[in-house]
Amino acid sequence: RTRHRVPVWVASSACAEVVACLALCPMEATKIRLVTDPLYASSTLGALRRVISENGVTSLWQGVAPILVRQVPYTVAKLAGYEVISQHLRNPLAAGVLAGSAAAVVSQPGDVVLARLCGGSAQARLTGVCALEDASVGAVLSSITNPAQLFVGLYPRACM
Repeated sequence: RTRHRVPVWVASSACAEVVACLALCPMEATKIRLVTDPLYASSTLGALRRVISENGVTSLWQGVAPILVRQVPYTVAKLAGYEVISQHLRNPLAAGVLAGSAAAVVSQPGDVVLARLCGGSAQARLTGVCALEDASVGAVLSSITNPAQLFVGLYPRACM
């Protein structure tokens, strides 16, 4: 019974994060527009309606794949990692710090790719909207010449 705990923790963490990303992605798309253009709409519901009318319902999830690449490893490492580490350390605070640090490390490559997808877009810089439909994960990955580039910014992220 105990030998199946870690795979169950990993699978349940991954499933929970996929559901969370699918649920939160529409609100994130709406929030980005409200933050970058205060005149976009007078309310969250108004912004959501405008996004749908201008870009279609599916546009609310256009950035979900790169977000999943970052978030699923993060959540698995944090939640399942905490369970495993806390069994050995018996110190919840230390287990949380170690699991959070591990989560930052395993998800950093996905974070770098996502940042390059959004930050490298002229449209994103001018409008604040990440143009993921025009971006290519393959192009971002092929631009990386040294694996260390995937871990740029890890220290401040691990401290968060």
